[in-house]
Amino acid sequence: MRGSRRFFPLHSSRPAVRGGRILLKGINGDWIMKNNSQLIIGISSVALMALLSLSARATTTMFQASAQGEASLIHQYSFDGVSNADRRADQMGTIDLTEQAFGSGTTADLGYGLAGWDGTSQAFSSFRQIPGADSAGGAQLRAPGVTFGNTFSYEAIISPGQAGLGGGAFDLGYVLATRVGSERGYFLVQGDGNLPSPTHPFSSTLGNGYNVANTNIITGALTAGDWYYVAGSYTRNGSANVTWTNYVANLTAGETVLNAAGPFTNTGVYPTGAQNVGIGGRWDNGESFPGLFDEVNLYSGALSEASFQANLDQLLIPEPTAPALLALALIPILGRRRCSAS
Repeated sequence: MRGSRRFFPLHSSRPAVRGGRILLKGINGDWIMKNNSQLIIGISSVALMALLSLSARATTTMFQASAQGEASLIHQYSFDGVSNADRRADQMGTIDLTEQAFGSGTTADLGYGLAGWDGTSQAFSSFRQIPGADSAGGAQLRAPGVTFGNTFSYEAIISPGQAGLGGGAFDLGYVLATRVGSERGYFLVQGDGNLPSPTHPFSSTLGNGYNVANTNIITGALTAGDWYYVAGSYTRNGSANVTWTNYVANLTAGETVLNAAGPFTNTGVYPTGAQNVGIGGRWDNGESFPGLFDEVNLYSGALSEASFQANLDQLLIPEPTAPALLALALIPILGRRRCSAS
């Protein structure tokens, strides 16, 4: 107590305000007087800085870090780097990507260091000769010897270069695929389960045949040039079938909540053990997908929707509205006016 004044700490049920001043307790235990306007300005400045920090969109760098927090992540391809070899490097495992070309295509048709989903990342582009036969010409990447078990998941940030394909007997674009004999693991395809495919949504086909009964349709018609987050979680049920769910969000359209397709159960299974995986084309070259790849993550476990959503959240953080920022910025001004009038 100083002089004849009584002071109440901030945790007291009685307000520590006297004569237009607010009392704060310093680190040495002494009471410090602050004008209302000074305190309001200080608090509002801190709050404004915090809110402004949220106004920036999250980045693919944050997405990559979030994915690395998942224990079952086995291979991570960011396509970032200084050299093309760096851009094909596995950021989590030891399976670097190799370049593949077919028909009239060459590896020079592959694109590196392209603009990704946001300004913090790079993208790689696969190539397909359009119009043309299924394997008339193209170029893609391959992950040699990815080990598959009874559960598997993937997620990718990709942008289709074409809303449709055209010109082929099958008319499919393989985005992420493997196969051994009749065991198909077409985890992500641009096609609809028909041969030839008359429409070209994103889909997932597994099992003993490429047909509608084994195909889970993930999207409607695609918009060329839009960026999509696409994911899938798969569980083999012995040697009989696979149950899986796919997820998608159109990032360019501002979708922040996953759209689920499934659960879906087919007939037949995907192959297990070490297998070649085509990224941007078939596992054995051909029928490539013309588009951009920003990120591809492969997991040994069957991830939940919540896990995928948590990663998606790292790509888009809602920006505060302009009125909210303006209102917060006006707090110091209003505080000064109120104190002047008192």
